[in-house]
Amino acid sequence: MKDIEQKIIQATLDLFVTRQYDGMTIPMIAKAAHIGVGTVYNYFENKESLVNAIYRTVFADAIAYIRREDDQADLSFKERFDLYYKRLFEFSVTKKNMILFLKYNSSAYYISPESKDSRQGLVNFLVAFLAEGKAAGFIKDVPQALYMPIIYAPIEMLVTNAAKNEVKDMSKYADTMLEFTWNALKA
Repeated sequence: MKDIEQKIIQATLDLFVTRQYDGMTIPMIAKAAHIGVGTVYNYFENKESLVNAIYRTVFADAIAYIRREDDQADLSFKERFDLYYKRLFEFSVTKKNMILFLKYNSSAYYISPESKDSRQGLVNFLVAFLAEGKAAGFIKDVPQALYMPIIYAPIEMLVTNAAKNEVKDMSKYADTMLEFTWNALKA
């Protein structure tokens, strides 16, 4: 069951890169997933529910990837910052279509308020982590509203440029982007 659902999600993400929401149909998704149209409807009520499920899944997957359980108790704040940033970068590089999906659909009319709320889990995690760093004197007093643009926007832009074939190997920029981001936030 999960395999079929994953095929549907992957096919939808792949189509989004070229077709966007209004340019694709459930029959197109089914064809790309190599399944019958009725099978898509067994998993999702309609295209809107499918897209909202993907939206929520992307944020849940990102949070799980970044926060996965490691022995972090002995890491300094800077080491954890590096670890979380690198994980966010890795997630974005390996899930390019998910990142592009978020970029082009975050404020779309078909994304439900409940789905938009799923973004808050990632934001809350980053805000709490950076507040900890601010309280300890590692992070400068930057308005919370700037955290995501400072941390995430450069990664999103790199993914966008890679999708346009303007950047060939995103991974070679990871350390430079980490350094720039840390320098923008450190006290």
